[in-house]
Amino acid sequence: MIDLIAIAFECDLTRVVTFMLGNAGSGNTHPQIGIAESHHELSHHMGNTTNLAKLTQINTWEIGELAYRSAS
Repeated sequence: MIDLIAIAFECDLTRVVTFMLGNAGSGNTHPQIGIAESHHELSHHMGNTTNLAKLTQINTWEIGELAYRSAS
């Protein structure tokens, strides 16, 4: 979806978009980076270092996607 938004801007088809990135409140998982648990489930980490590491991996991936899209 972010690629489609970027293309719309590049083609000057629009100058305004609305996009909800709501992973924290949803059951979305991240199998593309090997994480089967949802972001929301992991956010209740209770100090568990494994879950904190998974959250860090998800956050790093998401920011990487944003950077990739912004550089395109």
